[in-house]
Amino acid sequence: MRFRISNGNGESAQSPSLSEMRAFLEALDPADEEHGAAWLSDDEGNALEYEVGGNLCFSRDDDDRHLSGVSRERALELWLLLSRGDLEALEREAWQPGVRPPLSAEERAARDRATAAAQLASDREFYDALGPERAAIPCRDADCDRGSIALSIFCRPHHFASIRGRPCPFDH
Repeated sequence: MRFRISNGNGESAQSPSLSEMRAFLEALDPADEEHGAAWLSDDEGNALEYEVGGNLCFSRDDDDRHLSGVSRERALELWLLLSRGDLEALEREAWQPGVRPPLSAEERAARDRATAAAQLASDREFYDALGPERAAIPCRDADCDRGSIALSIFCRPHHFASIRGRPCPFDH
């Protein structure tokens, strides 16, 4: 069976040795959440993805399971099982459902706040890029007394809503 190792930085190797696998794990930067993962996969679609925070996800037959609190050495041991094709031994592990553990209420709230802040920043950047309104050319929205922006029949808030598909959070 063929297998391959890859990481979040786009590096990969075909049929890596034990030392190459160890090097991929040791190279993971704990401060880099976006790229802080490495995975071993085989040609049958089975994969073990290790995240720098200690989460290990086992993907097999469209089923994702995980282990939490996995050390790099333990991840290496499990990668070796996969590289040898020992799926029975991997199946005996205490896998939990899903790619990773569910978020706590606090973690979910923090993620939701961060997502909302990022969305608002993106919305503000788009809105500001729309440019000034032209008072001499009114917005086509029947209930609006604002001017339209260049290359549009709408004012900034109505143009925002027509493009983004939701109400504009600015200048009402």
